[in-house]
Amino acid sequence: MKNFPKVFVPSYNRQDGLKVVDLLEGIPFTVLLHNEEQLKMYRQNYPKVDFVVTNIPTGYHAMIRTRNFVYDNLVNDGEWFIFLDDNNYMITRVDDSHYGFQTLDVKSDKKFQDVYSKKCTLKEISSLILGDISIAERTGVRHIGFAPNANYFFRPKKYRNIGYSKGNATITKKDGLRWDENLRSMDDYSFSVQQLVTYGKVLINYYICFHKKHYTPGGIGTYDSRLPMKLFDTGYLMKKYEGLLRYSVKKGMHPQSDLTFRITNMNSFKKWRTNYLRNAKA
Repeated sequence: MKNFPKVFVPSYNRQDGLKVVDLLEGIPFTVLLHNEEQLKMYRQNYPKVDFVVTNIPTGYHAMIRTRNFVYDNLVNDGEWFIFLDDNNYMITRVDDSHYGFQTLDVKSDKKFQDVYSKKCTLKEISSLILGDISIAERTGVRHIGFAPNANYFFRPKKYRNIGYSKGNATITKKDGLRWDENLRSMDDYSFSVQQLVTYGKVLINYYICFHKKHYTPGGIGTYDSRLPMKLFDTGYLMKKYEGLLRYSVKKGMHPQSDLTFRITNMNSFKKWRTNYLRNAKA
């Protein structure tokens, strides 16, 4: 499609179930693989898909280095590009009759569950994606994300400028900021904060949601296999960005394995950012 960003899909050991392909009909995309052995397996089931072999070892840092491989080698300066997870299986959006509103009174009527549940493909929301990029260009944003939670009850406001850009679907402008390779796996949290610190805001569209099942085999692993990496990363981020984040305790999970934003108000964030940048220069 003319003027639509390049789409990249990192993948590993999911040669039998590249679910995101069903959402990309009519959109050119490239699947990123670690090695030639993986390429042989994937091509058996997806002979028409465009693949690029990165030769990046699997394990710690693999996803982050894959993102930086794309950034360094496959996109141009000033170019917008899209990352999608290979196990995204559905996209939903707010329906046409409500999409133009900046806020919706989701607590007033259970009908909003249907309002937020219009299924679509990436091509079907391509004009909305381009619209978000236009907003980002006008407002100095270089990183765009989508609703991190599918529950409509927590998505009354269309756009937010502070928060977590969930890594299963992001749009980024190449503008000199690479992913932090000190991290082992939580690159989406890290890069959201990097963008906020560097540019003062991100753009998160809460009216569009990309759905995936977390911690499924393949990819970067199940919860248990990823836990050591997550604990390292949460500790690193809590220390590096002290005061901005806090631990997010979830049932059945290690109490220090996930994060959320402590600060979500723009004025409070500006104060935190000013102090952070001042201390960084000291």
